[in-house]
Amino acid sequence: MDVVSLSQPTRRIPPPCWTNDQTVALIEAYRDKWYSLRRGNLRAPHWQEVADCVSVKCGSDLPKTSIQCRHKMEKLRKRYRNEQKLVDSFLSERMNKKVKRMPTPEA
Repeated sequence: MDVVSLSQPTRRIPPPCWTNDQTVALIEAYRDKWYSLRRGNLRAPHWQEVADCVSVKCGSDLPKTSIQCRHKMEKLRKRYRNEQKLVDSFLSERMNKKVKRMPTPEA
């Protein structure tokens, strides 16, 4: 007796491509909304306003959804934080090397 699998393999939809203009529009729309909320957390309706703003500025055939905008901003913030950590560790390493090279004061 042959066993037939009833479940089909699920296909993941690739993430949407963001152009540089769309990314800049997203960052600007997010920044404006974030400041208007006095640096508070954005809720679902706020993300929809951000997505609408990106669509108006960029006028794409496939407008970005609020979820796509939120995920893109989360990834951008995460990437920014990781790069900041690298810069901070690089700078602290350089400072440590400079301190080690400094002559010791003689008493």
